[in-house]
Amino acid sequence: MSQRIDRRFANWQGLHIDKDTVEPDELARAFMDYLDCECTYFPSMSDDDPIMSAYTYAQRRGVGVGVDSWLLDQ
Repeated sequence: MSQRIDRRFANWQGLHIDKDTVEPDELARAFMDYLDCECTYFPSMSDDDPIMSAYTYAQRRGVGVGVDSWLLDQ
């Protein structure tokens, strides 16, 4: 566990986020509105660790509340 935390921290420090995608565009907003559920938007970034971390957490949480987690790419 400590190695995973260290790796994620190192990745976070070197993370490069595309400034043009920090906020969701019109299509992404419309899609999130259409889904009418809890959505988390991730901008384009150099490492997918934050996305995978959030997804695995949502999967674990979903088992307890009876919901599925989805990854959607625009």
